Amino acid sequence: MQMLLVKMAHGLRGWTTEDQIAYERFKRRLAAMEAGECFQLEFSVPRHIAHHKKFWALVSLVAEMSDIYDNRDKAVAAVKIAAGHCDFVPHPNGEELVALPKSISFAAMDQVEFEAFYGNAVNGVLKHLLPAMDRVSLERALELVVQF
Repeated sequence: MQMLLVKMAHGLRGWTTEDQIAYERFKRRLAAMEAGECFQLEFSVPRHIAHHKKFWALVSLVAEMSDIYDNRDKAVAAVKIAAGHCDFVPHPNGEELVALPKSISFAAMDQVEFEAFYGNAVNGVLKHLLPAMDRVSLERALELVVQF
């Protein structure tokens, strides 16, 4: 069960209606547990959501302006690789290395790590994916996308 919770003045609350339903279900299950029962709990603190949206705007911009990386899946892989956020693994033919993009999930990196990744992503996009675009134009385009 996954849910996004926000701390309020009087306790926790689900971020969305679905999150609140899941949280209520979790609290009922917790109250019904017998002494000695255990459960596994995993949590993460989400990054600044506006910054996350700006990253996805960057991915969309790459997809829109590229013939090679013409959809979101290809574009996000290309941006991660251009940022150096990947591991290199041997190709099955053994003759070359292939870039394997790493995860940028909320659980994989916190806000500080994401900020460093995002800076590398912008630099990588400008250098390798959209070299005809300058930083000011890129930032303006991203701000327009994020505002909508």
